[in-house]
Amino acid sequence: HKKKIYHRNINILFIGRDFIRKGGDIVLKVFLKLSKDFENINLFYIGPIPDNIKKIVRNHKNIYQYDKIDDNDLYNKIMPLSDIAFLPTRYDAYALTIIESMSYGIPVVASDINSINETITHGNNGFVGTYEDDYEKYLSILISEEKTRKSFSENAIQLIKEKHDPEMIGKKLMRVYENVISGN
Repeated sequence: HKKKIYHRNINILFIGRDFIRKGGDIVLKVFLKLSKDFENINLFYIGPIPDNIKKIVRNHKNIYQYDKIDDNDLYNKIMPLSDIAFLPTRYDAYALTIIESMSYGIPVVASDINSINETITHGNNGFVGTYEDDYEKYLSILISEEKTRKSFSENAIQLIKEKHDPEMIGKKLMRVYENVISGN
C-alpha cells in the first residue's frame, strides 16, 4: 500500500494516451458536468488532448492536464493525491492503470468491459458503467460519500494484496515450475 498525501479537494485521476480509445472525451464531458454540482473537485488528466479541446481544458481552473509525466511525478505526487480514478475506456486488453490505482487505495470508476470486470467488483472496490449517466452517478457517490470512498479504498488495497502481490505471484509461479519439472 502506497502512501497518500493529505489534501482538501477530491481529485479525480485519468490516465490515457489514446484520447478516443481510452475515453478522454467522456472524462472531460462528465467532469465538466460534475464541476457544476461540486466545486471541491479537480481533474488530473494525464495524456495528450486534441488541439480543438485544449482551450476548454486550459481555461478550467480545476483541470490539471499533462501530455506526459515522468514516473517519479506520477507515482510520488499525482497518485498519492488522487481520490478516484476514472477510466471509461472503449477498449482495453488489460487495464494496468486500474491495478496501479488500486495499489494506492484509489477506487476506480471504469467501463463495463471484460478485462476490467476481472479487477473491479462493482459496488465493492469501484464501479463499472456503460453510459455517461452511469459514470456521473457513480462519481457523484464517491465524491459525496467519504465513507463509501474509504471502504472502496480499503477493499481495493485488499484485492491487490490478495491477487497482485509480486511475492505471492512468484510463489505460485514457482509451484507451477516445480510441478512441470517433477512431471505432476
